[in-house]
Parts: sequence; C-alpha cells; structure tokens
Amino acid sequence: MTAVPLPEFGDPDVLRMTELPVPRPGPGEVLVRVGAVSVGRTLDVATRAGGLPFSRLVSLPHVLGADHAGTVAALGPGGAGPPPGTRVAAFPVLVCGDCDGCEDGRPETCARLELLGVHRPGAYAQFCVVPEENLYPVPDDVSDEQAAALALNGAVAVRQLAEAALRPGDWVLVPAAAGALGSAVVTLARRRGIRIAAGTRHAAKHRRLQQIGADLVLDPADPGTPARLAEATGGRGVRAIIDNVADPAMWPAVADVLAPGGTVVCSGALGPARVQLDLRRMYLRSQSIRAVRTARPADAVALWKEVAAGFRVPLDPRPFTLAGAAAAHRHVESDAGFGRVVLSVP
Repeated sequence: MTAVPLPEFGDPDVLRMTELPVPRPGPGEVLVRVGAVSVGRTLDVATRAGGLPFSRLVSLPHVLGADHAGTVAALGPGGAGPPPGTRVAAFPVLVCGDCDGCEDGRPETCARLELLGVHRPGAYAQFCVVPEENLYPVPDDVSDEQAAALALNGAVAVRQLAEAALRPGDWVLVPAAAGALGSAVVTLARRRGIRIAAGTRHAAKHRRLQQIGADLVLDPADPGTPARLAEATGGRGVRAIIDNVADPAMWPAVADVLAPGGTVVCSGALGPARVQLDLRRMYLRSQSIRAVRTARPADAVALWKEVAAGFRVPLDPRPFTLAGAAAAHRHVESDAGFGRVVLSVP
C-alpha cells in the first residue's frame, strides 16, 4: 500500500511517500481502506517535530494519522464489525473499559488509554487497522473529508460543551475559534442556541467566523477585549471559556471576563502551557477550571446523532492529498488556514 511514514522526528520534509505492507486485522479489528485523514496540530504536527506530549510515545518508524474515514475492507478473524463496503469514521481514542477511570464513567482518564496514530499505526496510508468498537457509520451525504474532520474534534466539542454546562442564550468565549477544534465548538454551540464570542488574532478570519455563527469576533490579546465582552453580555460576563491553546496573553483576564460561577474548559496547550491566574479572585467568584483530555466513546455516539441531524464542521479550503502531507503540515504550522486540514487518500 502507499503510505507516508515518519522515519525520524524533524521538519515536514521527513514525510515522504513510500510502499508498506497492508496491515492485517486481528480478532475484534477491522481493516479500513482510508479515504481521508485529518492533520492535527498536536497529534500529527507536533509529534512529527518531536514535540510533547506524544512524541515520547512513538516508536520510529511510525505511521501518523488518528481521526480518519473510509470504507471497511476486511474483518479480522471472528469479526462482528460492519461488513465490507460500509463507510465508516474512526474515533481514535482506545480505552480498556475496566480500570478505575473507565468504571467511574470517565474513560478519558483511562490508565491504559491509547490513540491511533500515536500508540498504534495510523492512517497516513491507504489502509489502517481499527478496533471494531471504534468505528461509526457515515451518512451517505457526508464526504470522507468531512467525516474525518468530525471523527475526533466533533466528539471533543461535544465533551467540552457538556463540561461547560451551557444553556441556550448563555455566552461562551472561544479564544482560538478559527482552528480545527475551535471552529467545531463554534458551529456546535450555534446549533444549541449558545451565543458565541469568537477569538482570533487574524483580521482576515473575522468574516469567516461570523459566517459560521459567531455573534462577536475579537482579538483575545487586545486590551479592550474585556470591555467589549462586558458590553455584549450586559456586564454579566461569559458563562464559559473554551480554550484549546492556553494563550498566556488571555489568562490574566479570565476572572474578569468570566461570569460568577462560570467555567474555563481547557483542552490544549500549544505554547509553554504556563499561564497566570488570580485564584483568589476566581474562588471568590466561584469560578472553576476543567481540563478535558479528550472525548469519551459516549461523546462519539452523541456526535454522530448530531451529524445525522445536520451538524458539520468547517474544512480548510485548501485541498491536500496523502502525497502532500508535508505541505499540509507546513500549512498547519503557518496558522494561515481555517478549520480542519484534511488529507484525501486516493
């Protein structure tokens, strides 16, 4: 099969097309003919560069590619998964089901959690092996590219909004709203009647954020942002902040822009991950911070119900194929795109 393995950590040019043997599914596994695979900033780009948190878990040479979609090619021995020819999307979070975290109903804290494309070979290839319980049918009107973009980020957005406990009419601030996960949160929040303050440092992305449902677009690092949020929310502040980058410039103002009893949901840290907080001010206002490692299998189930009802996420307008994996990585690193970058796999 054609594949783009990671032979060593380095710049995007280490990603080159080659031929690899087609993997064989074992019991309880499915061989998927990959149609599209997402390019994630953390799971793919940072790992390729040798960055934390996942590069230390990778054994080289390795095949990247976590959230993907395609068609069932074959079942493993005794398999009871979807029959060959079924279009599927892979939820790449694998949990054990019997540790304390799983038994407590919080499988994202699983002691033996694994990720396709990190702990196991991923989908930067024409074929990928996936546990049958991690596959979800894809509706006929959803492309492989859209399904790949939804497969993980859509489920994480479901989990983030659940942790934020937002109601219709509440305000949420999404500081990095033009990214793959941020834009998924914006579109899902809009479907649920939540009012959205979308953050970006790129003026060119303001109009696109308004088109996908943002009520207010602003620069989180602008000193005037707290005043604009206060005006928009009638002085009450936002009910939640969903932060996927841990921008140090934003966090000192968290207690001021967050409503009393509000919640910060954090699911990423692209920089140094060290931020300043006024904990006295936060506890006096009963504010909280919740970290979301990833989505739960139940979130994936909820996601595909949303998809059946019409939920979609923004795709980056620049097309890439598997042969252009290096170019796609450079595009993500440039921060010039909008939405999810996806590789089509011919």
